[in-house]
Amino acid sequence: MHGSCNGLICLSNEWTDTIYLWNPSLGKLKTLPNSPDIESRIIYSDLDSYSICLAFGFHPKVNAYRVVKIWCLVYKIIKPYKYQLLIDVYSLSTDSWRRIDVAPSCYLFNQNPAIVNGVAYWVAIKETWEGSCYLLLVRFEMGDEVFEEVMLLDGVKNCCPKIAILGERESLYLFIFYHLDKCWDIWTMECGKTSCWTKRFTGNFHDTPAKLLGLRKRGELLLQNHEGHMLSCNIET
Repeated sequence: MHGSCNGLICLSNEWTDTIYLWNPSLGKLKTLPNSPDIESRIIYSDLDSYSICLAFGFHPKVNAYRVVKIWCLVYKIIKPYKYQLLIDVYSLSTDSWRRIDVAPSCYLFNQNPAIVNGVAYWVAIKETWEGSCYLLLVRFEMGDEVFEEVMLLDGVKNCCPKIAILGERESLYLFIFYHLDKCWDIWTMECGKTSCWTKRFTGNFHDTPAKLLGLRKRGELLLQNHEGHMLSCNIET
């Protein structure tokens, strides 16, 4: 499953070459047309690895459902970049795909993004001309179909903590776990304010949180550890 919105659920097969939109309340399943041929744009012998990310969401401003398919390429030799994104966007209203030609040179970590108000967010890594790497967020505006890089906090982007993101209500939640200190922080960023982070919680866990599950109405953040046990913390109090 690659996301749900307004009763529609986005699904795919294991290789993501067949994508579906399912409306369980109506019992209808739509198979999307094939995305544009990617083979002509990739020389596999030049690649060290690749992965595929899918995002599904609804943008209220343009009243449109979109599916975003991203190929994340990692090259063996930097020429002129190590990472590259190839993007195709499907629109339900036209039942067709189109190519996005302008994208940041980075690698996306989380295959399923956090989505807030029709904007998809991924945790990414980018390489500088000097060869060093740093972490950042990449956002894709499904209405304008434009990418934007979102800088992380100075103490986070140049180290290697575990990072997860969650989109709930009008905010993006950033979860940071510091392996050496055995502590974790939660920061929030209001939708549209891409440089304004607010620290909401700091905790210490003997059980390392592995996954963000969601946010309940009373401000309780639900997490899951590596053994599958549920954890809860209230970030409003």
